[in-house]
Amino acid sequence: MLCRDTMDPWAPPHRAQSLTRNHDSSRDEFPCDRLPPAPAGEYAPYYERYISLLGPSDAPGNDVLAAFDDQRRQTLLLLSGRTESDGDFRYAPEKWNLKEVLGHINDTERIMSYRALRISRGDKTPIEGFEQDDYVGNAPFARLALAD
Repeated sequence: MLCRDTMDPWAPPHRAQSLTRNHDSSRDEFPCDRLPPAPAGEYAPYYERYISLLGPSDAPGNDVLAAFDDQRRQTLLLLSGRTESDGDFRYAPEKWNLKEVLGHINDTERIMSYRALRISRGDKTPIEGFEQDDYVGNAPFARLALAD
């Protein structure tokens, strides 16, 4: 069994087993990019809003890999015309600027990738959270050029 216990919101036993690809994936019930939707209770309640935005995995056009590629293109297009002053903009004094938001997105991607690696390797150590405000506050994002 790959999971720590049933309280683990990241990798309940029946889902973790289905994510293991040590065999011919063409014979899987679900292709790698179209896993069945995670039932409620299989993830932390905080993530319900995000998971509900995904829609059914078998819906036409619901291709995870294509969506990632499309989002990458849209993000590059959105950011390509931005100036350095756009990157420094804060809508309120204590809020993150655009550079810090982008840094936070990168930090979160790294953390989620690491969590996925641990789950896929059957790591039984509890997965800790992270304090996003501390991560952004201790990073040099605001001092970097937007192009960086």
